[in-house]
Amino acid sequence: LVRRAAVPVLLIRPKDQVLDWARTAAARHVLIPLDGSELAEGILQPALELARLNHARITLLRVVLPVPFVLGPHSSGPSFNEAGAAQSRENAARYLDQVAARIRAQGLQVGIDTVFHTSPALGILDYAATHAVDTITMATHGRGGWSRVALGSVADKVMRGTMMPVLLFRPGISRKATDPADVQEEEPCGAQ
Repeated sequence: LVRRAAVPVLLIRPKDQVLDWARTAAARHVLIPLDGSELAEGILQPALELARLNHARITLLRVVLPVPFVLGPHSSGPSFNEAGAAQSRENAARYLDQVAARIRAQGLQVGIDTVFHTSPALGILDYAATHAVDTITMATHGRGGWSRVALGSVADKVMRGTMMPVLLFRPGISRKATDPADVQEEEPCGAQ
């Protein structure tokens, strides 16, 4: 559904108790992870609309990957370049400041943060779990099948790794492409 929908999809995990939809869907702190790409920024408008509906707090997040040193033949294990990591974090913060300025120009309040992590998905999940986030919003390539398995999907890992609502959007897909008459049925996994 997420791969084919021309609109954002809010995924809410089922729970054992009966859901109070008015409270469940009310985002109070919306996390918008960005990686600096145009694709990732495709979630901004839907995420900001969700935040406006609930007068939610907005945080832009950039996960910064550690910068490894080039290791010699006698090294004992991975080593990370602290100067390179600091520069990467500074660049990430500068980028988030620019995006935040565009959001503030729309009259919204937004915070920014950067975190170091070796996995973007785990960095997002850790941040959300420790910063009172209740909704994560992300753009997705909409990859499926083997390309998702081979390349991995940060959005897929985040979606599967949390119980909180996740708003996913595949930017660039047109409504016409999702017309049921134009879409061929995919065979289920393992179909002969």
